[in-house]
Amino acid sequence: MTAADWRRVSDLIHRFHTAERDMPAAVLADIGALAGCNAASYSAVDHRQQQLLHAITVPHTSNMLGIASFHQLFEQHPGFSAYRDGRLDSGEAAAWSDLMDRRALRRLPLVADFFEPRQTRDQLLCVVRLQREQGGVLSINRSRAGFSGRDRTLLQTLASHLRVAVLHRERVSTLQAAVRRAGQENERRHRASPRWATLTTRERDVVELLCSGLGDREIAQHLRVSARTVHKHLQHVYRKLGLDSRAQVIAAFAGAAHPAG
Repeated sequence: MTAADWRRVSDLIHRFHTAERDMPAAVLADIGALAGCNAASYSAVDHRQQQLLHAITVPHTSNMLGIASFHQLFEQHPGFSAYRDGRLDSGEAAAWSDLMDRRALRRLPLVADFFEPRQTRDQLLCVVRLQREQGGVLSINRSRAGFSGRDRTLLQTLASHLRVAVLHRERVSTLQAAVRRAGQENERRHRASPRWATLTTRERDVVELLCSGLGDREIAQHLRVSARTVHKHLQHVYRKLGLDSRAQVIAAFAGAAHPAG
């Protein structure tokens, strides 16, 4: 790769990290232009079921996601057999022409019926992310066989940085979800606390024992009542406090020495 190549790659990496989604179509189009290919795609694949789950492809006319017969043949993709045989490692670029000879490729209905009519005779792919059942794959299609060392370095470099960007986005999403849940719990606590005075003495006893970690049977034994009675008390507590479950009751009052305060 030339110095100009690395400058363009650096720009694409920056755009990965600042994008709101894993792979904007405009970035994918620039990857295709830099690689000199006729189509580029970023796909989510179920490697257990050998199914294509989602794909962003540039140009969009090369995207076969909406063709039912394509999905029926997708298990023939050379990447699946290479993955099962250990010939396709995460982060390492591999081409169809690395995995199968040209004659065998052309005999695959998937290639003959779908890729060749779209001027794709070879594909270079790189696994971006590999989980237990699903993987993310960055790929470029070309109308002639073979890819250079530059092409492989380009795709592997972009894939490695895209992996980091995807992981970062997932962590941010997880943190945002946790903040939302905490906010919802605080709101429930705020709404429930003023209603503590509406509970009977026995209902308060049940809540306090529940917050101390006891289950229904243990609460029943402690209060010398039946588990069914404990359950009925909890139903009344939910209704009076405007809560839906024991988990919400615990979240609202656990650790509070004076719940009504």
